[in-house]
Amino acid sequence: MAFAFTRQPPRFTGKLANTLYSAVLLIMLYDWPYQVYRKLGPGMPEVTVREQFIAAQFHDYARRLRVDVKPTFVIGAAPASVGAFSGNAVIVISPEMLDPAKFTDNDVRFILAHELGHIARLDAYRFWTRWTSEAAEGREIDADRIAVRVTGCDAMRETVAHHWDEFLKGYQEEGDHHPHPAVRLREVCGK
Repeated sequence: MAFAFTRQPPRFTGKLANTLYSAVLLIMLYDWPYQVYRKLGPGMPEVTVREQFIAAQFHDYARRLRVDVKPTFVIGAAPASVGAFSGNAVIVISPEMLDPAKFTDNDVRFILAHELGHIARLDAYRFWTRWTSEAAEGREIDADRIAVRVTGCDAMRETVAHHWDEFLKGYQEEGDHHPHPAVRLREVCGK
């Protein structure tokens, strides 16, 4: 008597394993910039008037731009930057931004709106990609345009005037690809 064995396909196929592996990898990449930026400094406690002002302005701009974001503010050495993915965002605030003698309210407003512009543009999704100079400069000018929509050109002009050297440093830094501050002003606010 001969028995015929039919081979059953394995339940956990290579295709399924690859799909699960890819999903886990994407989740890790998705969260990576958030985790990196979060370690740049201690959390901003939102206790002082200035800290509350920063948080309130950011939330107001997010609401006005209809950007759903849950920010984590950290105090870091960077002048101002953002690491964001979807609803998670880390906003790096320099210690100087907490000092009203060094950064006016308009300076803070424009910088926060600019960083929110990067979130709205989903720039952090491109965190690990290499930008061409032209694309990187366009990214900065587009974030400026978004910032000006909520703060106005006067806030941008004031911020650039007060912090010209920092804006220029971003332009001169190799590999950073920030446009010259005069170009940024002309492109966004005209002459």
